[in-house]
Amino acid sequence: MKIGILGGGESGVGAALLAKAKGHIVLVSDKGQIAQQHKEELEENNIHFEEGGHTFEILENLDLIVKSPGIPNTTEVIEYLKKNGIRVIGEIEFGFLQCTGKIVAITGTNGKTTTTNLTYQMFKNQFGNVAKGGNIGHSFCRLVMDDSYEWYVLEVSSFQLEDIVQFKPDVACILNVTADHLDRYNDSITQYRRAKARIAMNLETDDHLFIADDDEIIKTIKSSKANAEVISKNEDESISNPFLIGDHNAINVAFAKKMSEAAGVSQGNMNKALENFVNDDHRLQPVARINEVMYVNDSKATNVDAVNYALTAFQKPIIWIVGGVDKGNDYSSIENEVINNVKGIIILGEGEKLEQFFKGKIKPIKKAKKMAKAIKKATKMADQGDVVLLSPACASFDLFDNYKDRGNQFVEEVWRLLD
Repeated sequence: MKIGILGGGESGVGAALLAKAKGHIVLVSDKGQIAQQHKEELEENNIHFEEGGHTFEILENLDLIVKSPGIPNTTEVIEYLKKNGIRVIGEIEFGFLQCTGKIVAITGTNGKTTTTNLTYQMFKNQFGNVAKGGNIGHSFCRLVMDDSYEWYVLEVSSFQLEDIVQFKPDVACILNVTADHLDRYNDSITQYRRAKARIAMNLETDDHLFIADDDEIIKTIKSSKANAEVISKNEDESISNPFLIGDHNAINVAFAKKMSEAAGVSQGNMNKALENFVNDDHRLQPVARINEVMYVNDSKATNVDAVNYALTAFQKPIIWIVGGVDKGNDYSSIENEVINNVKGIIILGEGEKLEQFFKGKIKPIKKAKKMAKAIKKATKMADQGDVVLLSPACASFDLFDNYKDRGNQFVEEVWRLLD
């Protein structure tokens, strides 16, 4: 087959490598510029690519188009191809068509990566031959190039789920659905919820589905005719691991254990994973304790729901570093948590809406345009026993390359305090 890959990032390159490995003729086409490392990988594998725009006349003569999840179906090139009868599928669907192993698929607005990492470790302890990827790390297509794994533990985004047709996990979950990415869904959380619910659309009676205790999610899932078990936090379960603090992580643990149990993972291997678990950076990441003040990097918290989890994770006063590119946040949803837990606010970067909302409710509120200044002001504001928390509630693109750059700068500036 002649296969076109739209998008030259990790998902697109993974799909291109898989298509090439299966003997197909492959072209990668990217509207923007392809990163140098990806271009080198394509060149090493003799895969043709174009960047800086799509050549429609070439794409319309291909047999199949595999698109990266970041490309909406409303873009000109997708609409053109579909209008001309070209089959367009998503990267995760293409990977599924080549996969013979079993799949765990995890979606939700917040907590996906933590739950994916924890579930992966539980499965790894039990089965050994387990891969992890999807929306984090390696793309699904890259993982299934030699199709050698018994289990694939996948984080799956709503963008990826939009394009599934036959994709069917053996075990799946929806952790939660709260307002995020609504610019992709016409400002409609109903459309966003439906995209998440597609994870259940092909499940059969012997598959396992776990969902949050949320009436709207349950209602949506019921329309998919999938059998589902509702999960809530086990109040009796004590988790001492510092990477799993907070009620939200208790929920993540409950989901990971239920999915692992469904697949036959032993209690011993689940407990081992819980004891040894270290989460990815930028997710309530303890950085240092300096003069009895704890510094915590939660740069991945780019919406108010994620910040709500962070604000309630500590039983100590918080100096809150917040701000950036607002994504239509409703700060009233965390007003009580801020008033009850925050003793001072540092607005880093953009934050006029934040300042106006919390003005008069929290004192002091200070501003900073650089991370070093934010850390300096937060440290001066903090007393022994306090927590300095970077949990921005906003996108990072006003001052930083991405949330990782923002979090890394936070860590570096905190470490400078130790010099």
